[in-house]
Amino acid sequence: GVPSVVVPAYGGFHDTTTQTVATINTPTKVNLNTTDFSNGMSLASNRITITRAGLYNVAFSLQVTNSDTVNHDMDIWIRQNGTDVPASASVATILSTHGGQPGYGIVAANFFIQVALNDYIEFWWASNSTQVSLNTLPAITTPFASPAAPGIQVTINQVA
Repeated sequence: GVPSVVVPAYGGFHDTTTQTVATINTPTKVNLNTTDFSNGMSLASNRITITRAGLYNVAFSLQVTNSDTVNHDMDIWIRQNGTDVPASASVATILSTHGGQPGYGIVAANFFIQVALNDYIEFWWASNSTQVSLNTLPAITTPFASPAAPGIQVTINQVA
């Protein structure tokens, strides 16, 4: 007979809200409220639970906005089962407002993470300003058509 093919686990998730930190320099869990695709993992309470052990490529992209008149910094990192994943932080300086527009920045990274059965991962962030946000931008039609930009987009692929 033909051997059965096991589809690797994967997931795509994003958030449709604007997120801020309540207190500067304080770790804050990143919200995720939408599942785009999912096989072998699920989203609940802003955590992604993976139901298959293996090695995973975890990638994320943030749409960050700074509404202040000075540049500000932000950090994002991954926690696995409530513990910071070593060497998973990304740090960025988000530009200040200019020409009447907020400062925008994209922060993106990806990491390999070894996962055991039913491990969960979360994303945590902090900023030195409450005026920095993970800002979901709506779709626009003028001055050109462009789809919405989620405040965070996450993709996870099983690689081994």
